[in-house]
Amino acid sequence: MQSVLPSGSNRPISSSISSQFQKQKPVEWISSLIQRYQDQLPTNTGKPIDRETRQLLNTSHTCIINVSKHHLHLVVLALVRVLKGVNSSRWTSEVALSQSRLIVLETLLECLNEAEPTSGRNVERECCMKNVLEEMWILISCTRSGPIRNKAIAIVARVGALHSGLMLSRLERALQALKAEECDEEQNDLALAHLNIMSNVMFTSEYIVKIITLTNQLWPVRKEHLETVCNMLQSILWKWIEGNPTQFSTLQHTSNSQISEVCDALFLAMNTNELRRRAICWPVQMMLIAISPVGLCSLESQQDSESGLINLPAIVVAKKQFLDAIVTVVQTYVTNARPIWSGQVQYACHAAVNLCKCATFVTLSDFFIFNVVQSLIEHVKSVLLTGFRPREMDRKILVDCFVSLFRLKFDNDMFRICLSSSQTVLQLVLVEALCIISTQPRLHWWPKIDMIMSRSDQLRALLMSVIEKVLETDPINASSGHLPLSVSRVSDI
Repeated sequence: MQSVLPSGSNRPISSSISSQFQKQKPVEWISSLIQRYQDQLPTNTGKPIDRETRQLLNTSHTCIINVSKHHLHLVVLALVRVLKGVNSSRWTSEVALSQSRLIVLETLLECLNEAEPTSGRNVERECCMKNVLEEMWILISCTRSGPIRNKAIAIVARVGALHSGLMLSRLERALQALKAEECDEEQNDLALAHLNIMSNVMFTSEYIVKIITLTNQLWPVRKEHLETVCNMLQSILWKWIEGNPTQFSTLQHTSNSQISEVCDALFLAMNTNELRRRAICWPVQMMLIAISPVGLCSLESQQDSESGLINLPAIVVAKKQFLDAIVTVVQTYVTNARPIWSGQVQYACHAAVNLCKCATFVTLSDFFIFNVVQSLIEHVKSVLLTGFRPREMDRKILVDCFVSLFRLKFDNDMFRICLSSSQTVLQLVLVEALCIISTQPRLHWWPKIDMIMSRSDQLRALLMSVIEKVLETDPINASSGHLPLSVSRVSDI
């Protein structure tokens, strides 16, 4: 879906509107401008956008952007109120509701994009951004996919970039609530909502260190929330790695004492006997090792010598034992004549996929322990993409597995298995993985999507088959005509 509003937000405020409001105070001016904007929305006019309405909205949109450069918080609060009004609209068509939401979200995002990060705390500013985050969370929670959800996530990410300190203070309160033995349901829900919001924000290295430090200080949270916190950390770390591949690659051979210290501390805090048995922390522990591989390069020459570990720091020994445990769990499952699926196998496979995915963001000569990756690739593929348990794993992990294997070790066998598989989930994995491979900004050592052009006829047939199967279980909503989640994702290919 293309932008509802045309470009042109950098145009000056029109003279007619400027003269109309020039004698009014800023609050009155903004209120009048926002009211005119709100009156032009489809939820107020009762009809879809036509050419004339689009032009009027574009003029109002442009004026609001320009005014926000001088009165950001007044404008943002006003737009949040407009969005609340849109969301509470009754007796309006779904098309009008969707268009109105998207229009307001686009205006709000452009206002935030015009803003500059500020230092220090400001109560008024923080209250304003809190209102924005709460409204975005409502939209993210109630929409499964599509431009509205994507725009809401983009706004959350922008608020996080502008006010990282605010996000950090809210994270602290959330972790405290999830750690406390006595916490009411409302506080608990707010804490979990904020962890989900945090997962959509890309932080700088400085704030990555602060987030890991804070998590370590308030670790462990209550047992039922351990996995939620680990998932939040993984999302944040992945966004940082994907956004800073050069810096991540540098860490493989040049340590950063600040990053290493906090990563190692949290790794050890998660390495208790009970948590090792439950294995919940394994996937995020693997990422902490990848970001802080200090000392692991020296293990290559000591792999077969347990006595050589005596002179190594305790943290290096703990990391080696952890890596050995992951390899052992995955290999044992593959080689066992009667393998038994368990939580440990599931988390070990997830951790192994994380390691393989990390390896794709650096050149192999840089990566800290390439031999471990080599020993895991075939086993992970065997368990997740050719085994009998793909439904036990989150589909996103399976997609990450396919994409990582494609980039590390291109193998036609993966395509043959997924194309001919009777399991629909593997066919969906193939389609979603190819979408990522073709659209994600490419690092120069990644193989090109051109390598699979010879299979284009098979892939086209697969895509149509997948769409038919998805529609059988999740038909198009008759009133909206929108495709369901799975189809809307794969239709972009």
